[in-house]
Amino acid sequence: MKRTIAALLCLIMVFGAAGCSIVDPTVLTINGTTADLPEYNYYLAMLKMQVTQSVSADQLDIYWDTEKDGKTTFEILKDKALTEMTNMRIVSEKAKELGITMESQDSQMVSQYKRQMLGQTSEETFYKETNTNQKAFDNIIRMMLQRTALLQQLMMDENSGFKVSEDSIKKTFNEEYWKAKHILIKTVDDSNNPLSEEQQKAAQEKAKSILERAKNGEDFDALMNEFSEDPGSKSQPDGYIFTAGEMVAEFEDATKSLEPNQISDLVKTSYGYHIIKRLPLSVETDQEKYDEMKENIYNAAVTKELDRQIEEWKKSMTIEVNQSVVDKITKDQI
Repeated sequence: MKRTIAALLCLIMVFGAAGCSIVDPTVLTINGTTADLPEYNYYLAMLKMQVTQSVSADQLDIYWDTEKDGKTTFEILKDKALTEMTNMRIVSEKAKELGITMESQDSQMVSQYKRQMLGQTSEETFYKETNTNQKAFDNIIRMMLQRTALLQQLMMDENSGFKVSEDSIKKTFNEEYWKAKHILIKTVDDSNNPLSEEQQKAAQEKAKSILERAKNGEDFDALMNEFSEDPGSKSQPDGYIFTAGEMVAEFEDATKSLEPNQISDLVKTSYGYHIIKRLPLSVETDQEKYDEMKENIYNAAVTKELDRQIEEWKKSMTIEVNQSVVDKITKDQI
């Protein structure tokens, strides 16, 4: 009889108030506040969604298993999800420390934000597809609202040390953005499948011929309009303006290595052969483009400054990660 009672007590501890739902394992604890697996699954699902928008379904398994620095892409994705979850929780703890709890916030705001995030997807479908639940999702929304309120408070407080000025935005545009035009001769078809070896060789020879003409002083724009196989060039006749991570690495590195108005040698990427001409870029010469991009640069600067603050805040917090829970997640589960 005693054993039966003890067993029942154990069951009561394991099963929650919902009656039959098993308690979700804890992934993260910060200053005694826990975050469980469904919350982590949300971040993992959002990152996976970004990947599946750029990697075809038949290449996904290969992509997940690709290794870099001793880790598979899937393991790197899990680490990134854990970092995003941890950072959001650190912000939440700091917000609570400053009295920003959102507990008294009108639930209508949470519901409105939820509707915006779900779009046309039902809650039931969303939870199923992301392996999360209503409790985790509502917590994440409240933390997002906390983050916004915290940022507003920090930016209004002159003593917070949180500063993103107009001058710093201009400096970022001048020093961390680049402008370039290019001529692309493709080595892939319209579905990004590689052309035959013979076709790729012909593309290389064609690109070499165009490069020679460009280096000999022919009008770059005329050559670009006649030969470039990049459909985006037509919508960007004045050239691409980009920052780190927005172009394939080979294109970015080649552009950064050029002086303004200098033309590159052939640059090979997964798309084909590029002939790149770097263009001058500054707030003074591209005021209209700067005005268009200023808000995005500002938002990126705020995020960067917040990341710096998070690194400082975490030094005074007790953070414990249940890595074994994360390690057990396989690519087949997402």
